[in-house]
Amino acid sequence: MDHLLVAVAGWPITTLRMVLVWSAVTFQLGVLGATAVLFLASTVMAGVLNAVRVPITSVAAVILMNDSMSGFKILSLVLTFWGFSSYIYGSSSSNSSTQASSSS
Repeated sequence: MDHLLVAVAGWPITTLRMVLVWSAVTFQLGVLGATAVLFLASTVMAGVLNAVRVPITSVAAVILMNDSMSGFKILSLVLTFWGFSSYIYGSSSSNSSTQASSSS
């Protein structure tokens, strides 16, 4: 099995094993972080942060792996920032209206 992986990817087996190990570690940290946001903040914030991870991954692939910046990646980036800014604006406007009603 190891020889098959080396033949397909062309990388040493140690590199492939390290990729698998660190992929598992970062996945576990992501799940732990998402669960913490879910319990400590709100469900909406956890959903927003989960949606933000998609374009960040795309931009990281463009920067680190010299991937091409396609129209789908640009559209994903624009829609995510639009949604995130809408969430921030809505959150700040509801907080300011709550503070205004409690002070009067």
